[in-house]
This record gives sequence, structure tokens and C-alpha cells, in this order.
Amino acid sequence: MRPASDAETESSAASDAAMSRYADGDDGLFAVVYDAVAPRLEAYLQRNLRNQAFVDDIIQQTFMLMHAKRGTFERGAQVLPWAFCIARNFMIDALRKLRHEAPTDTAAAGDDSTAWLVSAV
Repeated sequence: MRPASDAETESSAASDAAMSRYADGDDGLFAVVYDAVAPRLEAYLQRNLRNQAFVDDIIQQTFMLMHAKRGTFERGAQVLPWAFCIARNFMIDALRKLRHEAPTDTAAAGDDSTAWLVSAV
């Protein structure tokens, strides 16, 4: 893992401060938080899922929960670990659900597009 650059550290500090103010009710800062966090979540989820539809759904679910629970965000904390934890939990839930809903023989079902996802769980 490479060390964070000065620009990344400043960006992270700015997004952390924006999240703290957003948690206090400054709705205008949602865009700042989203712009700072979403690309990193997308890269993480894309590496793990390799399915853009799943990635988009999980990002949407993550930000919906972050909005709903913003009052519980600890002021001064880092927003990225919180967002990644939420996204990771949604990803695990989606993979579990997919595994339980998937036919036992994907070839017989005629759709092997999600077979690798099922085998990943």
C-alpha cells in the first residue's frame, strides 16, 4: 500500500470536515461528500464485483444509508472508513442473496453472467 500524497490527505480532510458539517444539517455539502467518496467506493466495488449494475446499486444504497444515519456520524471522524464499511456490508448482503437465489446449475438456466459472483461467496 502506498502512502497518501499531500493532495490526498488534504482532500480527505476536506471531505471529513464536509461530512461533519453535513451531519450537522448543512445539506449543501452532500455534493462535496459524494464527489469525494463515490469514486473511491466505485473503484473498490468494481475490483470486488466486476459488475457495474451491482456497483451502482450498492453505491446508491450506501449514500442513502449515510444520509439517513448522518446524525450518528461522529464529528471529526474520517468519512471514508465509515462509507467503506457500509458499502462492504451491502456488498456482502448482495452476494449472499445472489448465492441463495441462484439456480444450482447456471448453465442449465442459460445465464452464466453471474456465476463467478456466486462462486466468489
